[in-house]
Amino acid sequence: MAGYGDDNNPGTLENPFLTIQQAADTMVSGDICYIRQGLYHEAISINNQDGMEGAPIVFTNYSNERVAFDGSVSIDSIWQLHSGNIWKTTLDFDIWQLFVDRNEMVMARWPNANFEDGSIWDKENHWGHGTIDQDPEAYENGTLIDEPHGDVDLAGSGLDITEAIAILNVGSFKTWTRRVLTHSGNTFTYDPVPGWKTKHHDYFLEGKLEFLDAESEWFFNPDTKELYFWAPNGMDPNNLQVRGKVQSYAFEITNSDHIQIKNLEFFGTTFKFQQ
Repeated sequence: MAGYGDDNNPGTLENPFLTIQQAADTMVSGDICYIRQGLYHEAISINNQDGMEGAPIVFTNYSNERVAFDGSVSIDSIWQLHSGNIWKTTLDFDIWQLFVDRNEMVMARWPNANFEDGSIWDKENHWGHGTIDQDPEAYENGTLIDEPHGDVDLAGSGLDITEAIAILNVGSFKTWTRRVLTHSGNTFTYDPVPGWKTKHHDYFLEGKLEFLDAESEWFFNPDTKELYFWAPNGMDPNNLQVRGKVQSYAFEITNSDHIQIKNLEFFGTTFKFQQ
């Protein structure tokens, strides 16, 4: 298939389909869908469609051409200055990741962290910690008491985190998200999670505009479709290539055996196989 094709074509090299879905709908065991060079934004669904061992259904690039699936779209609406270095625009669709020049920005969070210096991966210094390590009986499932460390101090932050989204690593190797129900000082509550353990407790917070206080952070309000952004180096986002993620999967393959995806790239999207 190719970006210059037509779904009324026979799907040959000389007369390709336009969409991969059209090719997928016609494929049987042993067929190969060759995709021509380009950037594709498509959601392909395959269900109850099997290849065979030794004769799979294959989706691949044509003759070493570069093929990429893009789950993001360009944000072309006009940005207006909101306050300080924070700009605002209104969308007519939801996004759940933001990119500038294909580099991922950070959803507004507390404590702050970013991709550029790798602090986003530093749980020791850029997450909040619970007091459970010092006192296993300090609190129960559904409550967390913050243990200040370095500059990370919930009570000292002055923030009201009620209704924020808490990303809670309170189950050893398992992490859950919960809305903050109540907050006072260094203590907050949330609906209990399964698998809660009296081991290390770490957390960070998202989901409130108040957390947007550093460059490369953004916040999206799904109710109003308002997007807020502090661009890198305080730049005007009207002069940047800003994209938002709008798709989770380019390929969703269910109840299907011997399906292969080969030599394809994915940006802001991926594929899902499920029985």
